[in-house]
Order: sequence, then structure tokens, then C-alpha cells
Amino acid sequence: MISTILIIDDSDFQRKYLTSILKDKFSLYEASTIEDARNVYQSKKIDLIIVDNILEKSNGYQFTQMLRMDKEYGNIPVIMASAMDRPHDVQLGFESGINGYLFKPVNKERLFEMIFVLETDNKPKRKEKVLIIDDSKMIRSILKRAFEASGFTVTEAENGKEGYEAALRFKPDIITCDIEMPVMTGLEFVEAFRKHDEFSKIPVYMITTRIDDALREKAFKLGISEYIAKPFDPSEVTKIISKKLDVKYSMGKKPLILLADDSKAALHITEHTLLTNGYLVETVRTGLDALECIKKKKYDLIITDYYMPAMDGFTLISETKKIDINAKTPFIILSGADKKTTIMESFVHGAVDYVSKPFEENELIARITKILEL
Repeated sequence: MISTILIIDDSDFQRKYLTSILKDKFSLYEASTIEDARNVYQSKKIDLIIVDNILEKSNGYQFTQMLRMDKEYGNIPVIMASAMDRPHDVQLGFESGINGYLFKPVNKERLFEMIFVLETDNKPKRKEKVLIIDDSKMIRSILKRAFEASGFTVTEAENGKEGYEAALRFKPDIITCDIEMPVMTGLEFVEAFRKHDEFSKIPVYMITTRIDDALREKAFKLGISEYIAKPFDPSEVTKIISKKLDVKYSMGKKPLILLADDSKAALHITEHTLLTNGYLVETVRTGLDALECIKKKKYDLIITDYYMPAMDGFTLISETKKIDINAKTPFIILSGADKKTTIMESFVHGAVDYVSKPFEENELIARITKILEL
């Protein structure tokens, strides 16, 4: 529970502005320098620090790095409030160890939302283990704090070779991995790791500054689960991973969607869209695999590509109608084949909707919501 906040800003106006926003709900302390701030958090119980990134004789990045090195006070959450809105400035903030970044003038609703998220981040202990592989000690530290705050058990490695050896010993449930590392790259790690049958389904999340499409496609072909670009918000990373893991433990509480697509990239994008909008998702890459799932379990909605090996989307719909538990389950065809004849055939075969790739997230979710309400 956050009840006491320290505001660090060398501008009297900015301190007064933040005080006016927060004074009715929190106990507040102010400081205009890092030295004054240190005296406050060492003598008072501070639950949250809000710091400007530009301070007289110093800056918020240096302050946060210094705080994170302090064994006694290093876990105090920090929000950076800044007039600097370049991606590089945001990246520097998260690399220094902040928990959130707000642009000035600070929006009251966004500030309270961020405080609420920090309050709810004190989650109970989870059973899952995370392996973080990155040659940047700072990135490992940021991710470790975020995962541990969410209740995960964490171990670290600074290159792909160490990560591979740690994975064999530690047997993690989740792995985050950079791409460009010495000794063994992230892609080389994934390729070697996936050769072990027992590790074939452990999710691997690439977190990297490399964002070119060819590299992304290669990573998905090797079997990664998610491709996250730096700079990143560590709390968002843990939310994405927690949400995917929670599908295993929450079956039946939310609408369950079966997603079939032979393209790893398309499957990943659609799965991510559905998960972040609160749906439970199971994925398969062929029509035959989809049919096996449909025989065993009731789904609220089935989304399928049209072109798939062995069994296409239309045949899958026809075969599903013969299976009692899913005979009335609605189908959406999600396909890059946008010919009018294909669209019309989709409805003739029994689909309730057709969405063209690439899709707009808001449109897809709106259509799904409407179908599930019927």
C-alpha cells in the first residue's frame, strides 16, 4: 500500500503542482536536490518516489541508479516525471531502474493509474521460474526486480552459453533472452535449446534493440513466443508473461478461443492481441491439430486461417459441425485471401464472420465481442 510519497524536483512550481494533485490522498515530502532526498528517504518511511530527470548538479537517472545500489532502500519504486519525450530518454529511465515514466505536464489520471499499478504489483509468490539471459547487467537487474516483484523466482546469465547451461540446471518455466551477446547469440541459444524435447514448449521471449522483420521472422521460426523491442516497460513485460501463463490456471473463467494458423508470425500476433484483451487462447498450426482439440474440448469461438496444410479452414468448419460439443461453436475466418469469392464461400461453409489480414486490433476485438454476445 502506497501512503507516503517523496517528490524530487528543483522547480518550486513543479513540486507545488504535484503536491496539489496528491495531497488529498497521500502524505508528502519534498526535496529539490539529491542530497535532501537522501536525507528524507533515510529518515522517513517512503513508499514511492517521483523524480524529475533534470536536477541541479545531477539528474534523475543518476539518482535512481544510486538508489538501486542501496541494499536498504533500493526497492523503493520510482516514477520519473520529465519534459523529455524522446524514446532515448525513456530508455535511459528504465535502464537506470525506474518503474514508470510520465511526461510533463503530468496527467493526474495517468499518475494515479500508475500508482495503482505499482500498488497491485505486490503479488503472491508464483511457482514459475524465470531465466534472464542478457549481456547487460543493467537490463538483467531491471527485469529481475520486475519479475521478483510479481512473485517469480529468477536466475540470470550474461550470454547464450551461460544461459544454455543454466537452463539445463535450473529448468525454467520462462526465458527472456537478448539477441546480440558474446560467446553465443540469442538465436544460437534458442536453436540449441529447442533440440531438447523436454524444453520444446518452454516460452522464450526475445527482448532486443534489433527490430528488423527478417530477424523477427527467423526468431519465430526457431520457436520464440514473443519479440519485445527495447526500450521496454518492465512491468508490461511481466504482465504479458503472467497473462499467458495464467491461461493454464484459469480455464473456464473467461471466453476460450481456439486459434489455428500455419504462420508462426500471424499466430503470434493474433494470440498476443487476444491475450491482451482478456481472452483465453489455445493455438495450433494445422487444421488437423485443430480438429483434434475440437473433439476433446468445448470452445467459445474458433478463429482459423483459410489456407493451411492437410486441412483448410473451410473443411475444418464442415468437420466441426459433426462434433457435438462444438457443433454450434461460431467460426471466424481470419485470412489474407481477400477475394470476394473466398469471403462468400466462408459464409456458405458456416463462418459467422470474415476478417482480412493484416487486421486492425480494435475491429477484430469488436467483432469477437459482438459474436460472443449473441
